[in-house]
Amino acid sequence: MTMATGTVSRSGNSDQQHVPVKLLLTVIEAAQVLNLSRSLMYELVLKGQVVSLKIGRARRIPASELQAYVARQVASVQQEQGV
Repeated sequence: MTMATGTVSRSGNSDQQHVPVKLLLTVIEAAQVLNLSRSLMYELVLKGQVVSLKIGRARRIPASELQAYVARQVASVQQEQGV
């Protein structure tokens, strides 16, 4: 799954199609992107480690937040290892 925002161009024929990229993911979709279990993803959201939005009764995670979460985790490991 692409994490960028905006649209993705797909050239199959001579006509270019623009496929919209999801900006907001369900908790299950976010878990799949990070290759985590659904319950662990909910735990990260509830602890505030991954920012989420509540829209009505639905909880959504910005795609950009997944990239930020991974970057924070990498930075933390690098800091611990003195890299």
